[in-house]
Amino acid sequence: MNRTPVKSSAIASIGHENGILEVEYRGGRLYRLDGITAEEFDALLASESIGRALNAIKAGASFTKVEPEE
Repeated sequence: MNRTPVKSSAIASIGHENGILEVEYRGGRLYRLDGITAEEFDALLASESIGRALNAIKAGASFTKVEPEE
């Protein structure tokens, strides 16, 4: 999935495809949230605080860590 770099102290990039939001944190951890609409993704990109907006989205979504491939 392609991710877009964002201006955030904690989040490096975010991407959205087929209802899945992918979040890469600055430390390299990668998470996926299921059930995210295109409108929610657009609002996240446009938000003044990506971290705060992401926390609101995470409250109602399935959030899983993606383990690095070996």
